[in-house]
This record gives sequence, C-alpha cells and structure tokens, in this order.
Amino acid sequence: MNWSLKIARVAGIGIYLHWTFLLLLGWLYFSADTRAAGLMIVGLVVAVFACVALHELGHALTARAYGVRTLHITLLPIGGIARLERIPQKPWQEFWVAVAGPAVNVVIAAILLAVIVVLVIAYGIHDIAGVRRVGGVLLFLGNLLLTNVALVVFNMLPAFPMDGGRVLRSLLATRLSRLQATRIAANVGQVMAALFIFVGLWTGQWMLVFIAMFVFMAGKAELQAVEVLAVFQDKHVRDAMTSGVLPVEADAPLEQVGEAVAAGYQHDFPVVKEGRFIGMLHHAAIAEAQQQHDVIRSAESLACRHCPILHPNDPLATAVQQLQASPCTTLPVLFEGQVVGLLTSRNIVAWAAVERARHEQKKGETRVLEAPQPNDAR
Repeated sequence: MNWSLKIARVAGIGIYLHWTFLLLLGWLYFSADTRAAGLMIVGLVVAVFACVALHELGHALTARAYGVRTLHITLLPIGGIARLERIPQKPWQEFWVAVAGPAVNVVIAAILLAVIVVLVIAYGIHDIAGVRRVGGVLLFLGNLLLTNVALVVFNMLPAFPMDGGRVLRSLLATRLSRLQATRIAANVGQVMAALFIFVGLWTGQWMLVFIAMFVFMAGKAELQAVEVLAVFQDKHVRDAMTSGVLPVEADAPLEQVGEAVAAGYQHDFPVVKEGRFIGMLHHAAIAEAQQQHDVIRSAESLACRHCPILHPNDPLATAVQQLQASPCTTLPVLFEGQVVGLLTSRNIVAWAAVERARHEQKKGETRVLEAPQPNDAR
C-alpha cells in the first residue's frame, strides 16, 4: 500500500487510490480542448470510479456475509481491486460474491435512468430551450449511465479471474472439482485475454491491452495457487513446517539477533518472554533496524504481535490461506504453548514441489504396472 493514498473507510474497509490515478486525472484535464471540458471529463472519471468503488464494496460486503474479510480496496486506472483474505470455497458462495459487483452497477444504472426520465419530464425537454436548461446535466448522467452498463457487460465476460470468469468457475465447480473448474475457466480466460489484445492493438485501445495482460497473469497465478492447494488436500501444518526453530528472548538486543541471522540459522524468529510466545521478529524489521544502526533495541520492541498462530494439526490449506492474507511473512506453530515450528511461503513452495514430484512419480509407476504385459513364451 506504499504507492496508494487512503481516501475513505466504508464499513470498516479501507479504500485506497493508487498514485497513477492522479496522473490519469492530470493528463485528462490538461489534454482537453478547454478548461471547462477538462473539468467535465475529470468529473465524469471521478464519478465512474466512485461507481467502481461501490462495485468493489458489493463484492466485499457479500463476502463478509459468508465470513470472508476484505483487507482493502484499491482503485487503479484500469479499475478496482477488492483484496479478499480468501475466495469462498463453496461454489454458490463464490457465485454470489462475483455477481454482487455487477449487480451494484445495474442498480446504479437503473437509478440514473430514473433520474434522467424525471428530468426530461420535469423540464419538458422537447425543444432547444429545454436542452439548454439541463443539457449538460443530461449529457453527464447519460455518459455515466452508459459507463455503468458497459461495466456490467465487460465484467461479466468469462475472462477469469474477472467477475464473469469467477461466475463460470463457480458454475463449473457445482459439477467438477474446484481444480478442474479453475483450469477450464483459466483456459477460457486466456482465450479472452488474447482476444482483448487483438482488439486493443487493432483499435489502438492500449488500456484494453493492459487489462488483457492483467487478466492473463492473474488467471495464471490463481490457477497455480489452486493447484498448490490441491496438493495440500488432507495435509497438515506439521507436514510442511520447519522444525528445529531457534527462538529469541524478548530482551535480546538486535545485535545478538543479527549475529544469528549472519550465522545462517534462520531469518525470522519467534520472540518469547519467560517461555511464552509474544510475537514474530521478521527479517525486514531486523534489516531496517540494522540500516539505522539501531542495534541496541530489544527483540520485543520490533516483534509483530498480529501474526496468526498455527497448530501442528491445523489443515495445511487453511494455514496457507492465513499466510497469504497476513502481513506476516512467517507464521509460528505452537504446541502446548511452545514454539515447535515455523511456516513460511518459501518452505511451503519447496514442500509442494517435492509433493508434486512424488505424486507424478507414483502416477508413472502406476501406469507402468497397469501396462499390458507380454505373454510368457514357453
């Protein structure tokens, strides 16, 4: 969030504006023929992105109804992103979360249409004089109405992981496994992304090309995440955690911790006080303190106290989702109050790679055993 400005907080959800959005507004204003036209364009873009923010709040509040928290909403020049702590696993929950955003735009479009009709009737807009009275307002509202309709149509295209792609995945998941449904939706999304790129290059719509690249990369990344989670099925934290963990005492100076890092034991450390876990000391905090030559500070003063705590028997898939949603890069694993391991993205990826290789090896051995054997020649 270092590149974004917090502009609002709605229903406990922070809404951030990426700095590139301000560049877009400046470019639109100064590239207009007149200052009045520039203000009209900037006003329309701000109104459109207010609708985008409401669209994302539709996703967020529907997800909250299913117990899924939204970390924040970020507005970018290419649209908005609501970062959910996880995607609902139940197909119909994902379906309703996905359609909630476009549904908000449908409601906004209906309200705008009603306002336009009321203005036309109230001001008797059937001649030039009537148009002059409220023509500018009608033009603004009409453009905003058409933009909301376009947002509904565009977002419902089956380009995973856009809303339409998630709807497709959720419907497929009612009949197929989540992994199979994601693969199909991702393949369709890549075809749609290729189509976006072709149309964007043909018409000179470079924003469409950027959106296509985002759809392609985001869809591929989510497919990989689902493939990894499939490996974690029926696995537990104890299977992937790093054991043999070296804790540090709360009053230990960072100079002492830095020596442990330099020795190569580990990068993140659980901080304990009188044998009780109190937080995680991450490598980034250690490095920052060292750069500031603040090595006399204690480990406790820089410990992160908001990291989720895991149990060795916790489902590994759930733990991975907690790690992805948490600002902590390493999660502690406690058993009977004692730190028995750490779970990091690095060791999860390494463990998953080994598991996939083992799974592929077993599949290969099964194919060999199932192959028809030649009859003995006697």
